[in-house]
Amino acid sequence: METAHGASKSSRNRNAASRLAARQLEERRDVSWSGRDEDFQWAIPKQWRVTAAVLKLHNRRVTCLDFCPARPSLIVSGDKRGQVAFWDYVRVFDKTVLDHGNVHMWLVTGTKFMPQNLDADHVYTSAVDGLLCRTNVETQQTMQIGNLNPGITWTEDMEEDGRWRSIYAIDAMPSRNALLCGDDIGQLHIMDTRSGLQATWLGCKTRTKVCSVAVNPANNNLIACAGNDHCARLWDVRRMTEAVTVTGAPGNKALNLALATMQHPRVVSHVAFSPLSGHKLVTTCTDNRLRVWDRVTDCNSPPAREIVHSHDFSRYLTSFKGVFDPKDPTERTLVIGRYISEDFSGMALHPIDVFDVSTGRLRAELVDANVATISPVGVPHPSADVIAAGTSRNLFVWEPVPADELEEQDGAREQADRARAGGASGGAARAPSTWKPRMLDLDDGKKGGGKKGKGKGGDDDDDDEKPSKKRKEH
Repeated sequence: METAHGASKSSRNRNAASRLAARQLEERRDVSWSGRDEDFQWAIPKQWRVTAAVLKLHNRRVTCLDFCPARPSLIVSGDKRGQVAFWDYVRVFDKTVLDHGNVHMWLVTGTKFMPQNLDADHVYTSAVDGLLCRTNVETQQTMQIGNLNPGITWTEDMEEDGRWRSIYAIDAMPSRNALLCGDDIGQLHIMDTRSGLQATWLGCKTRTKVCSVAVNPANNNLIACAGNDHCARLWDVRRMTEAVTVTGAPGNKALNLALATMQHPRVVSHVAFSPLSGHKLVTTCTDNRLRVWDRVTDCNSPPAREIVHSHDFSRYLTSFKGVFDPKDPTERTLVIGRYISEDFSGMALHPIDVFDVSTGRLRAELVDANVATISPVGVPHPSADVIAAGTSRNLFVWEPVPADELEEQDGAREQADRARAGGASGGAARAPSTWKPRMLDLDDGKKGGGKKGKGKGGDDDDDDEKPSKKRKEH
């Protein structure tokens, strides 16, 4: 009886998600549109600028960030040394930083929120210290809800013999009130937010790191993972939780239970389902390719398209991740930072790129003279035309340039062109630009966090995931 009720509830949830996606598509679509859904193109602003920034918020490089659904202007971010920060980008001076050891001891690998109707007040974070924590966004009170190393104190010997477990990826499973986690030896764990560990099984080859996990938004029983074994895989949670228990994970033969295995030539740093229907799947691979499957039912076949993009990263950068824009009802808009710089009006800048994954075309490039560094971490806002980016120890918020200012710029350019064509000396008067971003600089003159001489490249040059010998990323 309980099984039938659960199946009925799951079916209702999927139908509700489908109805919501259809309603959002109709609400956001141009009313004059009468063509096919696949031909509808979400409007992407062409020109963006930095409107708010906080400099040196973290002691080390930013590794993850997310928007709080209950407070739309609040960004939660984590860094390489275990700091978790809360920053309101509208009230730019409103910030709180929970220092190393208050939440996590080492590199924070994920920040995740449950849907607002389930839990609007807490952010869930994971880290290399093996902890899964829940922190109240108002009071910053933290509690542990999961620990892959219960009752164990870390020592270097534990890393040498492989006994210490680290969490490298998380995603929310709202239908189960749980989180899906991936660790450093290929295991996937389902952690109930109230009762702790539910199930464990092998998601990647033994002794390889799970780099990314994703839960299908329309059907939380369908999940994906990607890792250092050069594969991304699809799983049915119900099938796996019946096959394994919390006492241990089976060997590599369990990988045969995956619904689909997508081979890649190099490490797969990220995997993502489209945010409304969950029909599409996109992987980010360190061979400088984004691979797109238009239907998850076709994942055993080659991808529908490959998008060439510069995101092969060094060990001293956070890995790049292609992130869907949840506002796009057509589920075609993907945001990702770019590794290689290009010349923009005489400046070498690293843009944040916005792609249409259905065509592979670049829709927009986010560049600003205020951001001359690489932005590996980028997340679109769930309801506003805003993109948050983490670069080095800083956070930047991007918004489109207003239409009236774009018209003024176009008018000034036309006037200058006419003046040059007429041979006027000195050119034409340009429209004055009074724009300045809201910026908070927290640099107090201290050096970046590591000891002197620890590396050549500043505060990101040493690999301090754990206070031990240096480890290879892949």
